[in-house]
Amino acid sequence: MRIVSGRMPSQQQGYSLVELLVALTLGVFVVGGMLTTLLTVYQTSRSQSKVTTLSNNVTLAMNLLTQVIQSAGYIPDPSTGTVTLEFPATTTYLSVGQYLMGTYGGSAASDTLSLRYVTGLINGQILQQDSQINCLGRGLPSGVVANNPSTYYIFDQTLQMDANGNLTCTYTGSIFTPASQTTTVQEPTATYTLVGDGSTTVLNHLSFLYGVDTNADGSADGYYTATQVAALSDWSSVVSVQVNMVFNNPLASQAGQPATFTYSKIIPLMSRP
Repeated sequence: MRIVSGRMPSQQQGYSLVELLVALTLGVFVVGGMLTTLLTVYQTSRSQSKVTTLSNNVTLAMNLLTQVIQSAGYIPDPSTGTVTLEFPATTTYLSVGQYLMGTYGGSAASDTLSLRYVTGLINGQILQQDSQINCLGRGLPSGVVANNPSTYYIFDQTLQMDANGNLTCTYTGSIFTPASQTTTVQEPTATYTLVGDGSTTVLNHLSFLYGVDTNADGSADGYYTATQVAALSDWSSVVSVQVNMVFNNPLASQAGQPATFTYSKIIPLMSRP
């Protein structure tokens, strides 16, 4: 019998169960660490985005309110126009010449602030326009006053917070003819959202305090609610408005974060000394 000699195939070896378990454990730790890092980066990015949005809302709201409130009672040419001539009595403004009116909502509801000012004036046939804008950022409608000699264009606006936490402006644009004491609405009353998108409650509370000049020296001697000013029958002596806005903190769910932020600003009326 012939015996054929040859090399026996070597035995193939794989990973043991212990080695597989160790490798899997290490893999879980590595992947878990990566996921934790990614989650932290994502949460930080979202937090920064929320803070940026809050900052933008504060800036936008204050800029809009400042632009509108400081214009209350403004007349382009005081030499030919007066508040008693250009601001007739209405259901909102009970006195002739009144251009400021507010309501007090207390701690449970938002205050409201109504104001009006003139942005275009015809003196004879000469159109005098200035840079005044309404709460929507728009100026005098093209051709409206030019086609109506001896008339004035009045911006009438009410600022408030709605039930969804949005800052809103209810606006009406009208032509007023002093000779006939008639008002013709050119831009019908409508409410616009200035800050907020309806899906997120941006504002928590909005209030106004009014700086009243009690001794006619041009400076506010005290700040009062709308109810207190009305009791004094002294809307004509208001020289400034303090705006107080309470914003919801988008990071309130995080430890150590307050529920709200409060921002205040005193806005002088440029129609006053």
